[in-house]
Amino acid sequence: MKNGPWNFNSHLLILHRWKTGEDPLTVQLHWVDFWLLIYDLPLGFMADTVAYQLRNFIGEFIEYDTVATQLGYKCIMRIWVRVGVRKPLKRKKRTA
Repeated sequence: MKNGPWNFNSHLLILHRWKTGEDPLTVQLHWVDFWLLIYDLPLGFMADTVAYQLRNFIGEFIEYDTVATQLGYKCIMRIWVRVGVRKPLKRKKRTA
């Protein structure tokens, strides 16, 4: 279950570690955790506060990778969020 989320046949596969005594029929598989990569942010936006504000756009903020990654001249921010799977994913967000 590590290194998820997983997919099968181009569909998201949500896994839950079963606990002894847990009723499988009551387990709600409505959330999945993702590492998001955010590209093309200006250097001044590579901060915890911006990461926390961006999490409102797609899901519940879990963690922010404090190491800013540089790919050539572009900066990349990684944010770990919990996303509800009952709604379609949002693909883009313009920041001002």
